[in-house]
Amino acid sequence: MPTSTPTPTPPQIQIQMPELDLPALAKTTRKSLDRLASFSNMQSASDPLPVLTKISTKIHALIRLIDASMLAAQLGYRLATDAMLLCESTLIVIDSELGEWDAGVSVDIDMLRETCRSGCENAGKVADGFRDVRQEAYKIAAATKDNMFIVLVPPDRNSSATMKIHLKDIGTGLVANLNLLSDFVRAVTNVSEWWVFVKEDLESPKPTLIPSPSSPTPYTQDEVRNMHTRWTSLKEGFQQYYDVISVAQERYPDLLPSSSAAWTAVTTARSAAPSSLGHDEKDKEQQNHASLVRGRARTIAKGMHAMLDRIVGLRMKHPAASGGGKGKEKEKDIVDSDNPQLGPMSRSNSTGPSTGFYRSGTPSSSSSRSSSLSLRGPGSHGEHEKRTRRGGSPGGIKSASPFSCCSVSLFGEDDVSRLGSHVGGFMIR
Repeated sequence: MPTSTPTPTPPQIQIQMPELDLPALAKTTRKSLDRLASFSNMQSASDPLPVLTKISTKIHALIRLIDASMLAAQLGYRLATDAMLLCESTLIVIDSELGEWDAGVSVDIDMLRETCRSGCENAGKVADGFRDVRQEAYKIAAATKDNMFIVLVPPDRNSSATMKIHLKDIGTGLVANLNLLSDFVRAVTNVSEWWVFVKEDLESPKPTLIPSPSSPTPYTQDEVRNMHTRWTSLKEGFQQYYDVISVAQERYPDLLPSSSAAWTAVTTARSAAPSSLGHDEKDKEQQNHASLVRGRARTIAKGMHAMLDRIVGLRMKHPAASGGGKGKEKEKDIVDSDNPQLGPMSRSNSTGPSTGFYRSGTPSSSSSRSSSLSLRGPGSHGEHEKRTRRGGSPGGIKSASPFSCCSVSLFGEDDVSRLGSHVGGFMIR
């Protein structure tokens, strides 16, 4: 009778826990909320508009999902805190690094599993809800295409006046922020996968993330200390997350009721340098916008210098054709014939900056020879910057538009990638 050979047991595959970049997640969450919150209180300028009601409903649904994602992060903070206590209660010896832990302090592992199930449910709901955000944005853009109906955006804590935009700008603005929203989708999907991993581990016979009292084999002290170190790092990461999103919760208390109450019940936000947490991003956007205008003006000035230098050079080569003093008058006419109110340094091509705007370097020799031209007067650099900021075109002063910076003139002709720099809260660079 042949003897049966036992089938060898395959080695257990160790699956690594998904990594969480919680500070980066917080910044993406806060930026996404800022963009959607800009559309959350839209009102019709006249009669109620059914399509506006539908858009507002969808945007509020997305904001509620962001609130749920913040709540899932709060559950992660609670889970990390309780897991640390469980590890500490398991260590019954004196250690130079961890100190002496009271073995009588215990944490119910079933409570940890319940917290994990709640976090997994919230994170999964957020990931599922944002999975089709790209299609929803395109649907809104299609439904509002070429619709010039006026929509009012009430002021918030950071603005004192009601903005007026066209209905079509809502869809265009959402599409313009799809890269940001897609980043948020990837981040919350990763968080959902993290929760699934932790949930499955905690419900296994011998968890690897926490020391389970019902484990068939005991844990070593090194294993428990490694668990404690991991949860300590995660708790710090969730705290950094809250340090960032607490600013959004303070700014939009009515939009984030669940997560705001949950977070304030377990911890307080720490003060930190604004640059490290992204608190001064709007100020940076405004400074970058001003630099863009100044750079564009310098480029225009160099181009005008070169053009005038070429004209003067041609006249020096052919003095007979200049006609003496009358030639100088003709030269002036060539420079100022387009707009007699502006100096030679104030006109520019309003279609966009030249390629010199994207390159740095010293002016050419021809520009240096004509640098004696005065930049003062109505065509000065400061006046050009004022014209550019007020009217959008450096060719002259335009009266203030009755619409906000989100009006139809904001958007380019080809696609949303040409939207340019916009600091009204609807654009992300």
